[in-house]
Amino acid sequence: MGGYVVVLLTVVVCLAPTSTCQNESKLPCRLNAKGSSNLSNEEKKEAAVLQRKYVECMLISQESGVKFTFDINLALDAAEVDNNTLVGVSVTFLCPSSIELDFINPQNTSNKNILLVLFFRGACKVWTRNLVAFAKATDFRTIRLKGKNTKWSSVSTLTNLTHGSESLLRDFRKITFITALNSLPENIPRMLTDTKNVWPNMAEIYFEDTPIKEIPEQWKITMPLLQGLYLVKCNLTKPPEFPWNNSTLELYRELGRTDDSEQYFPVELQSNLYVRGLYLGYNNIEDLTSHEFRGFLHVLSLRENGLKAIGSSCFRNLKGIQTIDLFKNNLASLPQNLFQGLPSLLNIILGFNNLTVIHQNIFKGLRKIKRIALDRNNLHSIPTGCLVH
Repeated sequence: MGGYVVVLLTVVVCLAPTSTCQNESKLPCRLNAKGSSNLSNEEKKEAAVLQRKYVECMLISQESGVKFTFDINLALDAAEVDNNTLVGVSVTFLCPSSIELDFINPQNTSNKNILLVLFFRGACKVWTRNLVAFAKATDFRTIRLKGKNTKWSSVSTLTNLTHGSESLLRDFRKITFITALNSLPENIPRMLTDTKNVWPNMAEIYFEDTPIKEIPEQWKITMPLLQGLYLVKCNLTKPPEFPWNNSTLELYRELGRTDDSEQYFPVELQSNLYVRGLYLGYNNIEDLTSHEFRGFLHVLSLRENGLKAIGSSCFRNLKGIQTIDLFKNNLASLPQNLFQGLPSLLNIILGFNNLTVIHQNIFKGLRKIKRIALDRNNLHSIPTGCLVH
């Protein structure tokens, strides 16, 4: 795959009722040699195989309105990508006020070597049927929503989605990743809960700062092969039921994972496979005395939940688990057989807890273990032979 180039294009569009943006014919774009420090998981995976370039484009207008029609060629042409080059293009729309976005492709542009990420920030309102222009023109893979921030208190939404329309579904079959940041439960994309829709390639869902009491039951039907579920800062008090399948899913277009995307949760896995993970960091899950996780997972993260108690059989029914992350909780003790029956474990992260005692046999039988983090606890000693396989 030598010679491939990834162009991560950020376009800040002017939001006006009509296409009256200043300098529309000359997109003021610049190459950012330093790259981007805000890549999504999906973009990091693309970067593993492909060379990266970062292009930033800015359009400035003082106008704003209720509805805005955007020619997608303004974004795609700025990337200057030929049809023979595999690229990753991330297009960002900023909506400082409530704006309904529509998209057109009057030139009938089509380049399926563009791996597209659409990022909506602020108060963007987008109808799925309006995204078809992007889906037909590119290899459309990722949708990102970000709501309230330092400037705006509104949230981006995807609304009136597919409603079981097979013609629309065909255009969105390849969607693999959806993320929502600083959003509200009612803004969770409805296409994920309509059981008439099945998303066979949906691999990862990421929600952060989105209060969720529990995940919709329909997700098991609409995303049958989901590999990674991220519910971060979602005010959860108990873990969701996940995973609901035991199948692995390959990354698309011969892409691979990057090492830096796994610095906190390292795994040993073919680079062309998604990591199967449940990430529940920064929630309010305080008691796991009677909870039992089940299924095939590589990574389970419960960091910074205020977790105080955990049952001896909490992890016993996990298969393939390589990393268990209990970083920065309020655990004062652990059942002595907590990690028994988990021969695939490589990493146990217990740092920044209140542990005073480690049982002699707690790590017994973990013959593959590579890392046990016990820093910043209240341990005075570790029993002799505790870490001997």
